[in-house]
Amino acid sequence: MKKIALISFTVLCFVMMLIPSVGALFDKRNEKIGNEIETQLPSIVTEDNSFNTKLLPSLGEYYETHFAFRPELITLDAKIQANVFSTSNIPSVVTGKNGWLYYSSSVGDFTGESTLSERQIKGVVHNLEIINEFAERNNAKFIFTVSPNKNTLYGENMPYYYTEGQNEKNRDLLNAELADSEVDYVNLFDLFENENETLYFKTDSHWNNKGALLAYREISEHTGLPFDDYSSAEAARKKDFTGDLNKMIFPAGKKTEFNYYYNAEEKYAYITDTSSVEEPLIRAESPTGTGTLYMYRDSFGNSLLPFFASSFASSTFTKAYPTLIETDFAEYNPDIFIMELVERNINFLVTAPPLLSSPEYPYISLSESQDRDIDVSIKENDFLPSYLEISGKIDYDDTDESAIPFVYLESEGKSAAYECFYYVDADGNDGYKAYVDKEDYENAQSISVSLALFDGNEYQLLGKKQVNYGG
Repeated sequence: MKKIALISFTVLCFVMMLIPSVGALFDKRNEKIGNEIETQLPSIVTEDNSFNTKLLPSLGEYYETHFAFRPELITLDAKIQANVFSTSNIPSVVTGKNGWLYYSSSVGDFTGESTLSERQIKGVVHNLEIINEFAERNNAKFIFTVSPNKNTLYGENMPYYYTEGQNEKNRDLLNAELADSEVDYVNLFDLFENENETLYFKTDSHWNNKGALLAYREISEHTGLPFDDYSSAEAARKKDFTGDLNKMIFPAGKKTEFNYYYNAEEKYAYITDTSSVEEPLIRAESPTGTGTLYMYRDSFGNSLLPFFASSFASSTFTKAYPTLIETDFAEYNPDIFIMELVERNINFLVTAPPLLSSPEYPYISLSESQDRDIDVSIKENDFLPSYLEISGKIDYDDTDESAIPFVYLESEGKSAAYECFYYVDADGNDGYKAYVDKEDYENAQSISVSLALFDGNEYQLLGKKQVNYGG
């Protein structure tokens, strides 16, 4: 009897293991889950008709995303782990209380583990001020705003094993630093915290359309232009929205939430070949709108886009990373420049400064050198070869937290000083980055680079280095 039971159990296990493979012959669905990159069935031969030596690993990768009943099995596993062990089966999603889901990349902000240093926060604001000065020189108004992380506003449903840090977070430090800057900053944190209604989805990482409308109204007040605040619009409330986090963790789940619809899409038309607000570049025109908008936005801007597209006569929305501000301004000539960035990505402003020519000064008076061995490299920019990129690390020691990095370049053809962007490299090292016009140094065989810090009174020379450059 025991032998029969053992054989039966073995056969059952074997059959169950065969189901995903054999079932793939009949289950022809080819759906991506979350942010997956779609895989293609590999060929036995390569383009030059030789044998594909990577066939077996490629078949393995293909099978991982194409076995039968994959969405159902992933969903079943996720529900077991969420309901029994109060955890998530994928690293990008945090399973919270009462059915709430959170994006895991926001956890560091919630606990306070991802807080930037005071110098780096000042660097963020310094980089924004360079952008602001550029916009002003080009007769455009610059407006900056940060979309709050979901757990910043609704952290009470975070799982018990994540404790909210009591130290000042990036948002607090940034809000305080921007208060003393020239940047027109729209504080959405205070705005949403004063709302009694929940304006984010439970199973998505973003605000709903009512939350987007609230942010749109507050930002639009800063443009100085007339805009439709949709106060007279009759919003349609429909339970038809499936959250991005829900799709990631429960791909076979059909759970929907209520969203609100204001028919903003009827007031503008796309002039780009656009099928989704997710696309990286979108342009629109509205016959009832006023002015020209250029907006850098992330995924929080998806639901902002219809409101702003209906408000401006001409609008451009970009997700380009890094941002190509200078070239885009030359093409679109906007009146208003809005930059929206989610809280968890505040650091992007120092880890990936926008592609924008550094402010140039014909001459600066340098103090005596501290004789440091400065770190500097010169190369063509990877995204725009017309830019020459000068970058390196800086050991700031006890210098003023607000000190601004400058480079003074000397070559056979040109000499000039450039105000640098504050920069944090991939290893977390503080440094600097400047973008200059490559044509100005086209014939230079080498460039002398003087690195200095400006404390508001004088330029303290850190050191000087001759860099070979075969421009």
